[in-house]
Amino acid sequence: MNVNGERVLIFGDSLSHHGADDAPEIWDVNTGSNRASSAPGDILASLLLEAGAKAVRIDANVGRSAKNFWTAPNRRQTHTAAELLASDKAFRPTKVIIMLGTNDADAGSMDGPSIARIRDAYQAMGAEVWAVGPPVFASPQLTTNAVLVYGTLAQAFGGRTIDARPMSTTTGRAGDGVHFQPAAARPFATQLAAKLTENIMATTKPAWTNVAVGAGGVLVLGLLGLWIYRRAQRNMLGGERVPAYFVDPNSGDVIEVDQQTAFFRAQRERLPGGKGDGRPDSAFDPKELARGIKVELEHTRDREIAKEIAKDHLTEDGSYYLKLKAIHLDGNGRAYHRQDDDDNDGADDDDDAED
Repeated sequence: MNVNGERVLIFGDSLSHHGADDAPEIWDVNTGSNRASSAPGDILASLLLEAGAKAVRIDANVGRSAKNFWTAPNRRQTHTAAELLASDKAFRPTKVIIMLGTNDADAGSMDGPSIARIRDAYQAMGAEVWAVGPPVFASPQLTTNAVLVYGTLAQAFGGRTIDARPMSTTTGRAGDGVHFQPAAARPFATQLAAKLTENIMATTKPAWTNVAVGAGGVLVLGLLGLWIYRRAQRNMLGGERVPAYFVDPNSGDVIEVDQQTAFFRAQRERLPGGKGDGRPDSAFDPKELARGIKVELEHTRDREIAKEIAKDHLTEDGSYYLKLKAIHLDGNGRAYHRQDDDDNDGADDDDDAED
């Protein structure tokens, strides 16, 4: 993450809270990471500030879970969710990192609709929202429950979900086996900062986008923006594949899948009313549908998901993939081959030369 100029907000529980139980829920970070703290999220905030973030805020409370955040005031939270979110909106975050799951794991699971509401609230502020799953715990049962929590987060956040378990250990923990000692919180936070820096892309608008352009320039910038979006999508979802988990909505089983497939499955389950839903294959130009499936298979190994995504795009714009080809780019920002010769017979299989 290029945090220069970014306004970062960390939303969490006691593993991010910066002080005693009665300390304020919201804290605008203004101190360096060379201090003792047993909360990894607290140290992470200072690391991001030192890395060049314009401002960093922590909104966290001891005992917070995805569900009880919405039931405040309660034993743990003195301000209502509406009050906290209004204050965070005034902060104008550009990046939000959700670090919840410890108390959800203690309860046995995370409430899907509640975490989705938190995600949507921050997205409505214009922020790019990521989630960090819970760490491992000294308790085997709690660690097992953390798998279920991570599965729920993966459904809600897809490819923007970070698995914290490989970065944490059961050593260096407090007597409860849940919280950290300062000496263990620091390396955990450092690894989190490195992982977030690797994955999260800057959203700062470049200065040149303020230049006035004519109608022709608008078309060029529009096509360029389409290419940038597709390239960013590949960067976010592609590359190294790390373990992710998906909860089968029918069986309830937790399935280990790659992040790309988890992302698109989550999108399909979260948005069952896609614009192409219910439309038969015959409703689309077969050449365009085939081209779309081919492009989307760059992002998922599930052909049915690729077809659904292609149908959604083609429902919005029947020439969506043809426009990608018009600027000589595929769905990943790479140059198209001169001909699409899938069967290696030397012929252009989809007659692109005539398109």
